[in-house]
Formats: sequence, structure tokens, C-alpha cells
Amino acid sequence: LVRYRQTQVMRHTGDLEAAAAILRERCDQLKQAGKWNDLFHSLASLGRTLRDLDRHEEALQSYELALETWSRFGNDDDGQAVNVRTNLAVTLEQMGRWEQAEEIHREQLALERRLGPEGSGALAKTLGRLGQNLQGQGRHDEVVPLLRESLELREREMSEDNWQLAHIR
Repeated sequence: LVRYRQTQVMRHTGDLEAAAAILRERCDQLKQAGKWNDLFHSLASLGRTLRDLDRHEEALQSYELALETWSRFGNDDDGQAVNVRTNLAVTLEQMGRWEQAEEIHREQLALERRLGPEGSGALAKTLGRLGQNLQGQGRHDEVVPLLRESLELREREMSEDNWQLAHIR
């Protein structure tokens, strides 16, 4: 736990290479020890670190291993894997693999609509991410309804003078 916290500090201070090295070592140790939940979180953190280093292929591998670990050894709470799937999609977008990322965003959207409370902030974020993805693909006619629904959900959740809404109005 101490080493994991140390890598979080390193990430925030910009020492990403050192953080990645420690996280790789930690992942190996956790895998050998069979500590699957901790391995999932460390792989996810390694993926974010590698993405921040613009090492996208390695980040994809880390995210995919994290999701595989979660699906094999996780519990029924799929919420833990949502952030990893989102980070995987963002990484794919950064690599120009828009269609693959769109598929993940659409899966997330279906999951949010099925499991999440109606009108949740998570649903609003997912709608926004899918809209941004489609915009990146030049599919502007599909973007407006998604972003409009996202805005409506966020407005229901927040007061009108909330600073977080100013950038999406």
C-alpha cells in the first residue's frame, strides 16, 4: 500500500517514468500473490501513467489486463471497471481509433441506462463522452441530441448558477 501511494505522489509531481517502473514491479508482485483486487487497481493506475507518458499501446495492454482481471476475479459490482473502460476509450481516441472507442462508449451508455439511477451524473458524463467521440469522427448530426440530453441531466442535478455548467451551455 505504501508503494502504491508513493506512485500516486510521483504521478502528481510528474515523475511518471519512476511511477511506471514501481507500478510494473507492484503488478508482478500482486499477480504472484494472487491479490486480484489490488492488481486490478494497480494495472489501472499503470495504464493512466503510461497514457500520460504517451505510451498508448502499453496503456491499452494495461487497461485490457485490468479488465480481464476484474472479469475473472472481480465481484458483481461493475462500477469499479467503469473508469477503466472509460480510460481505455480515451486512450483509443488519442490513438485515432475512434470507432473502437465509440463501441466502448456505447457499451458504457447501455450499462448506465440499465444499472444507474435515472438521470445520474454518470449517465450525463457518458453521453458527453460519446458525443465528443462522434464529434471527433465528424458525425455532427448525431452529437447534438446526446449533448442536449447530457446538459438536461446535469442541469437537473445542479443549480443554474453552478460553474460546472457554464462551459457546456
